[in-house]
Amino acid sequence: KIISPYGISGLIGMKIILNMAENNSHNPYILYEAGEIEFYGKLTLIDSPTSLSPNKYKALQYYRLAWKYKYPLAAWSIGQMLEKGRDRGYCIPEWENLDDIQLLEMSIDYYQKAAELDCTSAYNSLGNISSRKNLPSKFKHQLKSPEYYYKIAAENENIYGMYNYACLLEKKLIKLKYDLNQNSITLSSVKNKIIKTGNLMIHYYEKSAFLGYPFSYNKLGLYYGGFDESFIANFAKYNIYFVNKNDSKARSCFLKAATLQYNNICYIGKYNLAYYYYLN
Repeated sequence: KIISPYGISGLIGMKIILNMAENNSHNPYILYEAGEIEFYGKLTLIDSPTSLSPNKYKALQYYRLAWKYKYPLAAWSIGQMLEKGRDRGYCIPEWENLDDIQLLEMSIDYYQKAAELDCTSAYNSLGNISSRKNLPSKFKHQLKSPEYYYKIAAENENIYGMYNYACLLEKKLIKLKYDLNQNSITLSSVKNKIIKTGNLMIHYYEKSAFLGYPFSYNKLGLYYGGFDESFIANFAKYNIYFVNKNDSKARSCFLKAATLQYNNICYIGKYNLAYYYYLN
């Protein structure tokens, strides 16, 4: 009733969503989108482009209402606010007296509840927490490996999960390359594993790049360019290639990495475009 005539990203659509949420809507989609509008201050941005006024606390209330109806993304969003809100300056009075361990414990609980309902973002977030080097021991026993979470997120086409899983596969390949160079393993014993792992890595970099993730484009630029760097899984020395070298495609990937934006600007994409192409 809203999307077809008005959409949900324009002024009218957003005002209808907020009005429905404020009038006790029982629709979790409406409640969640109301939370998103308040979280990012979307309506204030349209009404006054120079005055963006997110309301994190009001967003939290809508997320909680949506979670009453077991909407998975609502639990994930609450988990995000618990995990990252203090560092980002969110003002949530009821959480001010909680220490960092308590906030992390609560966020993990929400992520796990969302993951139980097949929320791919929750799996990716659990992978991020599990991969922390300074993770308190109580959580290390509670959580599974980063690979477990990232793999599920990637297989279900979560854009961040696909990138993170590809990076994890890349690290495994770099370790194999190091061992080969040190003659601690033979090529014949790991060649099939290298090919299978490398193809899967490229597959997920390409899928997340297709969805517009700049860091994946940067990785693809390195592989299409055929650059023999220690921080990528280049096995040209052993006559193993995961993609065909293509300078034009590499340059295009770096350009997209340099210009596309998600939550973070891909500065390494800008650097690689300049270093490998503009300076040469």
